[in-house]
Amino acid sequence: TLLRAVQVNSCKEREIYFKDVRSCRRRKQCDVLATPVARVFTTPDEYHMLQYRATISRIRTALLAKRLYILDAFRAFDSDRNGLIGASELYGGLEYLGLHMTPTEVHDTLRKMDSNGTGYLTFELFKKALIDPEDPENDPLISGDKAAAANALGDGLDDGDEDFERIVIAPKRIRELHEAEDSAEAGEVNVVVLKH
Repeated sequence: TLLRAVQVNSCKEREIYFKDVRSCRRRKQCDVLATPVARVFTTPDEYHMLQYRATISRIRTALLAKRLYILDAFRAFDSDRNGLIGASELYGGLEYLGLHMTPTEVHDTLRKMDSNGTGYLTFELFKKALIDPEDPENDPLISGDKAAAANALGDGLDDGDEDFERIVIAPKRIRELHEAEDSAEAGEVNVVVLKH
């Protein structure tokens, strides 16, 4: 693959080369990270992709062990109910699942899951990252969940398991991707069950 061919060069060197070559063209100059080849400039080598795939596999295994559908997990991780999962919410959710990762690992995972580059995960991005690419139609993390998955915020739709709808996992505070480097410290993970 392309990444394997260029991994001897640093990400910065690749970006400089790309910009130099692109500057010779008469096309509109857009941000390198907004191009289809952005991953080449942010992934140092092919082994970083393997680490991401292993992390996704661990998340899937933990969700199956807790008997959570993707939609249930999204709702539980989204503690502020804004339809987006940030770094702190993802960190708290992963801790709840028993995946003890460093803030840097959480940030790396979030960056790879977030193909839009906003620093937040929508339900569609969350689902896309966690769904089985080999057999998406029969994925045990979404089966029985198709109607509810169409509406990530659950506006009146029942996903079949009321207990999971009421679980809210408090975020474990870390720096959000759009915040300055030193603006947040790690906190505790709390699970709250909402009462009707």
